[in-house]
Amino acid sequence: MAFVSIQDIIIMAIGIVVLAFWIYIFLTNQKYCNIFESLDEKEFRLKDIYFMGYGLLEKFKYNYKSKKNRELRKNLAVLYDEKYADFYLRVVRSQQV
Repeated sequence: MAFVSIQDIIIMAIGIVVLAFWIYIFLTNQKYCNIFESLDEKEFRLKDIYFMGYGLLEKFKYNYKSKKNRELRKNLAVLYDEKYADFYLRVVRSQQV
């Protein structure tokens, strides 16, 4: 006979809460899906879920003008061209989230 301990119940409850949060983020940020469609699938393998990170960054009003972001933007301008540097900065930060 299988016995479910209190520890098992707590772990399942935490898992359910995390899953519910993930589903909420997934469903509420669908409007950002089209932003990442133009990315190369080979270079950005998980581009299909970047909209979730982008939505969280927008929700918390992330500051893209910090010192680290300015440095990253300079490096991205070298890689992708100056006019696309802001876009790729948002892509990288969304990817990290």
